[in-house]
Amino acid sequence: LKWMYLNHSKILKELPDLSTATNLQELFLVKCSSLVELPSSIGKATNLQKLYLNMCTSLVELPSSIGNLHKLQKLTLNGCSKLEILPANINLESLDELDLTDCLVLKRFPEISTNIKVLKLIRTAIREVPSSIKSWPRLRDLELSYNQNLKGFMHALDIITTMYFNDIEMQEIPLWVKKISRLQTLILNGCKKLVSLPQLPDSLS
Repeated sequence: LKWMYLNHSKILKELPDLSTATNLQELFLVKCSSLVELPSSIGKATNLQKLYLNMCTSLVELPSSIGNLHKLQKLTLNGCSKLEILPANINLESLDELDLTDCLVLKRFPEISTNIKVLKLIRTAIREVPSSIKSWPRLRDLELSYNQNLKGFMHALDIITTMYFNDIEMQEIPLWVKKISRLQTLILNGCKKLVSLPQLPDSLS
């Protein structure tokens, strides 16, 4: 078994034991809205390369055994709105892309490998971005949301590619936006009091 697709299995609450799924390469669990957790045996699927958990809205955490997936390249948790924390050992050298878009209650920046290429943090509750991120050699795409609790991120201005403002009570965009030299996408959603825009970076597509 190399691929398992269980998308839209809305009443699926748990997965079977995966101890023997050593050949599994891709696992799709998109919109399994009743899925509360993954079995710790997922750590035995050591050839897993892609894990899609989009819109698993009941998922609260991931098992620590996910740290055994040393071939995992893509982990997508887009829309896991109850996900509170990621395992500390998700520091996988192989991981190229981590999508945490709409993980609304996730407050801590994930402890991930500096080899990552794509990191999506739109509409999370993350409060601080580590200062070391500016020297991550392979990072080419950093998507970030601005919120009132986000404090430490100014050191990341040179690497942000997408900036998202959502329902912010402001009349103008902060001047630091024009310092985001690699900015390709600027999203202003529900900013009802916005009156003016500053000079924007030339990099905007």
